[in-house]
Amino acid sequence: MIVDIGGGRTHVAVVSLGGIVVHGTLSSGGGDLDEAIMTWLRDNKGLIIGERTSENLKVRVGSTTPELHRDLRMRIRGRDHDSGRPRELEVTAADLAAAVADTVGQIRRVVLETLGKTPPELSADIIDRGVLTCGGTSRLRGLDTQLREDTGLPVLQAEDPERCVVRGAELLLRDVALLERVAAAL
Repeated sequence: MIVDIGGGRTHVAVVSLGGIVVHGTLSSGGGDLDEAIMTWLRDNKGLIIGERTSENLKVRVGSTTPELHRDLRMRIRGRDHDSGRPRELEVTAADLAAAVADTVGQIRRVVLETLGKTPPELSADIIDRGVLTCGGTSRLRGLDTQLREDTGLPVLQAEDPERCVVRGAELLLRDVALLERVAAAL
């Protein structure tokens, strides 16, 4: 099973014999987490921040399991929602976990739904190989732990998760025979 959490979409697929057996797609990804962080900070802390600050927070402090990351915190600057004046605020991993909970929940659900549609004949392979995550958002602290708890399966992160999809496409473009086999399987 592969879970690709990109900037704008999440793709989940069970692959066997070079083809996709079942898949699920969610029109949410890392960008939606950034938006959720901005909205949560505005609504709960009265601070308006931009996309760059939100993404930086997600990368440096973001966690879905704040109890394991209590020491993660970051001071940010933004505009006070009420007064319009510049203001600083310390944001913790617990704040960010609350901010991203809904979007992360959607990602977790699409993984479970896809797993539920998987033919039982592939269960042994999935138990042996587990779940492979990729895409930049797969680096979100605690996401692997939650997926492991949800599925009961080992969860591994791809090497260089931000670029592995592009590297795979590059391999296909360099090997026409492999590209034809993959295209035929789709």
